[in-house]
Amino acid sequence: MTPLRVYTGELMHQRHDDKAYRFSYPYAVVCVDIDTWQAQCQQAGIRADRWGLFSLYQTDFGDRQGTPWRTWLTDCLAKHDFHQPFQRAELAAVPRFLGIGFNPLAMWYVYNEQDEVIATLAEVSNTFGQWHHYVHHLNGEAINLQSPFTAEKVFHVSPFLPMPLHYVFKIRPPSEDYRVIIEENNNQHERVLTAVQTGQLCQSPNLIGCLWQKGLTSFGILFGIHWHAFKLWRRKAKFFKTPTHLNSVQHSDSRMTLCPPPSTI
Repeated sequence: MTPLRVYTGELMHQRHDDKAYRFSYPYAVVCVDIDTWQAQCQQAGIRADRWGLFSLYQTDFGDRQGTPWRTWLTDCLAKHDFHQPFQRAELAAVPRFLGIGFNPLAMWYVYNEQDEVIATLAEVSNTFGQWHHYVHHLNGEAINLQSPFTAEKVFHVSPFLPMPLHYVFKIRPPSEDYRVIIEENNNQHERVLTAVQTGQLCQSPNLIGCLWQKGLTSFGILFGIHWHAFKLWRRKAKFFKTPTHLNSVQHSDSRMTLCPPPSTI
């Protein structure tokens, strides 16, 4: 069994519109295998499905109904025409701190027998109890993660950003470091927002100590979201209500595609 890994770094958001605004705060994620995550948590001193200083709950991710992650992941991928068996998969997410947790973005990485990434899922959540999975795969082929991939924005996250936007994902899977960059562009191909999540692998055997350095991550995320929303409101940023057709949708998912190659003209 591979041990649980901890990555510590920061989360940064940068708006590029007429309300240009930037903020960042400390961030920490744990990376677990979907088949052995409970034993990994126990080995690292993190509670699995139980309250603790740091804890990870099965119902915080996936379908959030308690379905084993491999079962849910297999079904979700099949829904988007991925039917190949996979060797293993990992989840990178923020653990709960003192029972409080919120993940604006959790990442799933699916590997083949050669330990190549063959699928990724970006689990995006808002503060209204809704979440969406953006699924990317190449029908079982290894994904070149040096190539960005894109998705139409179909899930309302921030009330200070409109819906008709396009995501571009640039991902480095968790190894010695960890990085996810998400760019949001409008229909005129203008950059509206850049969100960056980065982390370095904690080399200390005391993983709880590493997490404790960023122990307020969960609190910080929730406080930061509302604090910076208040500051944007004070700056008179335009407010966008959740589209009516999404009000009753608790969960949804959609397929991502590779970005087209740059024009040679």
